[in-house]
Amino acid sequence: MYTILRYANGRRVDGLILSASPDLIRVILRRQGDTAELRRVFGEWTGEDGSAVELESLVAGDDTDLTCFALDARESARAAN
Repeated sequence: MYTILRYANGRRVDGLILSASPDLIRVILRRQGDTAELRRVFGEWTGEDGSAVELESLVAGDDTDLTCFALDARESARAAN
């Protein structure tokens, strides 16, 4: 699955999600030779250094299970009310 990550400093990075669960995402970032891990801490995705990371965009195929990302949408809707 393709993603665009947006870091707290405004930087955007393209990546491919290798695996995902409700609290952990492993992603390989464009032009970097290593994988990165994002962890959900108190409902917010954080990078390996603890800084906030937003999943700005997700592009998935028809057979991709997006249930671990559905929680984000429910939390955002609840926070807006």
